[in-house]
Amino acid sequence: MEEVLKVSIGGVSFAINKDGYARMDSYLRGIESHYAKRPGGKEIVDDIESRIAELLLEKHTKDDVVTLERVDSVIAVMGTPSQFDDQQDSQEGEGQPSGQATGFTPSQPNPPRRLFRDNEDRMIGGVCSGLAHYFKFDPSVLRIILGVIIVLHFFGKAIWGWYGFYGIRGLPSLFSLCFFAYLILWIVVPSAKTYSQRCQMMGSDPGIRGAEENYINPQKPAGWLLGRILKVILGLMFIAFGLMGIAAVGGVIAGSDMLFGVNPVKAVSFLEMSPWLRILMKITMILVTVIPCIAFLYYGIRWLFNLKRPKYHPGLIMFLLWLAAVITASAIGGTSSDMWPGRGGSYASETKAFPKHYDTLYVQYAQLPDTQDGERFKWEKMEDRFRRTRRHRPGVYVTWNGRQMDDDSEGESYTVDSERSYYGDYYIFVSSGKKTKKAYALYPRLSIDHKSSTTIVDDTTSLDALKVIRDTTITADLEVSVGSVPFLDRWRKFEDKSEQAQTLVEIKDSLITLNPIVITKKKKYDGTYVDARLCIPDSSVVIIKAPVQ
Repeated sequence: MEEVLKVSIGGVSFAINKDGYARMDSYLRGIESHYAKRPGGKEIVDDIESRIAELLLEKHTKDDVVTLERVDSVIAVMGTPSQFDDQQDSQEGEGQPSGQATGFTPSQPNPPRRLFRDNEDRMIGGVCSGLAHYFKFDPSVLRIILGVIIVLHFFGKAIWGWYGFYGIRGLPSLFSLCFFAYLILWIVVPSAKTYSQRCQMMGSDPGIRGAEENYINPQKPAGWLLGRILKVILGLMFIAFGLMGIAAVGGVIAGSDMLFGVNPVKAVSFLEMSPWLRILMKITMILVTVIPCIAFLYYGIRWLFNLKRPKYHPGLIMFLLWLAAVITASAIGGTSSDMWPGRGGSYASETKAFPKHYDTLYVQYAQLPDTQDGERFKWEKMEDRFRRTRRHRPGVYVTWNGRQMDDDSEGESYTVDSERSYYGDYYIFVSSGKKTKKAYALYPRLSIDHKSSTTIVDDTTSLDALKVIRDTTITADLEVSVGSVPFLDRWRKFEDKSEQAQTLVEIKDSLITLNPIVITKKKKYDGTYVDARLCIPDSSVVIIKAPVQ
């Protein structure tokens, strides 16, 4: 049985056998003794330990037992301080200038650089970061240049025309060139996966000499100051975008609660669908709106304070979560996810003729119930809420579905005669009051049109005494159409709702009564909507009584 010890090297825990531990302990003690009294000795020792940990993990995991052979191979790559001291002494004996007091020999060249993609400092594929290491400049500069090209390409076309920003014709082709060049480099250039490859990418010695050089002669890439300034500016902008996004989401929630009495997430609780689908809808709605705001704040804080990216890739995780939420929401809603009645979905209609001709027809909206499911309601018209909050000019306001109406049309009644037609709306009421549970009432939509060819010309007299007679034998008819909101119709089989149409649109002699659909959390909305189209002869008049409150 082999004795195994647990040690920490460079902040990483390793399992190492007894012989390997003795060899590594002796090596690290020699390193610490060599740099104990030199300037920056502690920083150099910490860097050396980090390099040793990376070499140990290069082809193994931290759970693998470190053997004496692995320790010897790491030491062979790292080298010993005495090797560099011997090189320094031989150079001094030949009359060459000595190196620094730490034993570093600056005249010895570093390994040649190689082009790799940097996976540890990447935004997409690590191409920009790899090019920056190879040509010794700050990757932020290249990323910002590419970002500007992308913005000018898409927004420049939409705002300034097809020729880019201020008429520069080369911008669209420049974007295409950069796009395909990035894809080619992403495919062709290998990624720096091992520690040795990362050292080759940066042109740094993987051993002790590289650690000393990093401390003695730290070189900042070209354009680092410009890159830092641009990252600070973009960081502030992204933080502002994130905060504005959060404020916008909060404004939508607060505005929805004020106008509709419920926000979009809570509104799902009023829809008739399976519980798991309802929960899934709520989760996707939250993720789709909140993740972009969090992403803006995350990258803004990172760039502003120049923080390193964590190893668990939070940006990638947020993007994958957001993409999954968008795909799920699209799959649930589909192409016909319009939650407003009358646009697609299942549809059935029935036409009823009046028993005789009426000179005057009446339309009334049934009284709203005072109680429902043991709750008492005080109703308020939805349009009145928009009248108070979205007034554009005196006398005109915009209803909640975007149709303009004059204030004087909101009287007690509305008369339709042979000179006009009527295209009504879905009147919606919402329960008001802080103590009452939220409920909604949806009335059928009414439209009134005229029948054609309803006049008879009396040509038995002379042309001077020509008379036009209205044909009073033609009666009005009412077409009642029952449909289902396409979004909800996808998740339940459409049923024959002719009986429900009979109860929602009642006819008694010359009186048409429109009854509401009451929606609560207990009596959820199943997507049913009713359209009533009244077609009258020119000799009739319709008086519509305004919906009661």
